Amino acid sequence: MNRIFLIIFCFFFVYSCSYEPILTNKKYNFQFENIKHSGEENINEIIKNNLYQRSAGIKKYEIIFDTEKKREILSSNEKGDPTIFRLNINLNYKVNFDGVEVLKNSIKKEITYNNIDDKFELFKYEENILESLADNLTDDMLISIVSLN
Repeated sequence: MNRIFLIIFCFFFVYSCSYEPILTNKKYNFQFENIKHSGEENINEIIKNNLYQRSAGIKKYEIIFDTEKKREILSSNEKGDPTIFRLNINLNYKVNFDGVEVLKNSIKKEITYNNIDDKFELFKYEENILESLADNLTDDMLISIVSLN
């Protein structure tokens, strides 16, 4: 009887927790009036869409950012085929408010991953990595902009 009571109690305790990730659905109290970007188009589009989705407010900023992607081979096997890759993404951005630069920053993200024999699977895996890193870059940008308010 005590075991059943304990299981039911634990279920209600965990169920009423209402865990919610901090940055996923958060709307910020500012918006981006103008977003200019250069560099890697795939990464830029992900960042741009994330910025538009997460901003809604009265204060209007202009943001200009530049991304650079670099893929390196860290290790090769005896045949010369790559076995380990490193992917670096550099993001330089500046934020303007009423024509005045209020923030200038750069962020660097890096990940190391193993090669996959199937090139299509490797391509899809790299796309997922890029999307995840771009989301992380967006989160870091928004956190730094929130500190301006």
